[in-house]
Amino acid sequence: MISVEEWKDQQYFYIIWKNSDMKSNLKRFVLYYNQKKGILRRKYVYRNGIESRKEEKRPVPKEQLVYEASKGLLSIILDGFKQIE
Repeated sequence: MISVEEWKDQQYFYIIWKNSDMKSNLKRFVLYYNQKKGILRRKYVYRNGIESRKEEKRPVPKEQLVYEASKGLLSIILDGFKQIE
């Protein structure tokens, strides 16, 4: 498990979750945050030739992300995203 202290001083970070269930269409999930631009992105990568889905949320201030992550609040990574190409 990654803690807030490990990434809060980085300019950007990626969290990659790989799905070990080979029967599922979801191959991996990527969460990306760029502090300089205040961008939070999600990417869903699928198996079986299904096109990846990318979503973005901005602006996301570092202080808000650190606060919600330290409290274990998931709404910051669940709500308010728009699909991008």
